[in-house]
Amino acid sequence: MIVMTTCLWVNHYTAGSVTFTAWVDGRPAPLDQADAAERTRRIRDTMTIPT
Repeated sequence: MIVMTTCLWVNHYTAGSVTFTAWVDGRPAPLDQADAAERTRRIRDTMTIPT
């Protein structure tokens, strides 16, 4: 079984989504919402350029 956590962001200039996947059944546990949001924030901040 695969568990997916998806985070989205949208502003006036960009839209994006990040999906984190994790195997269950002896594999690493999926991210909780707070961890996924923090990782998505870092990705978003890296990808966007302030105007």
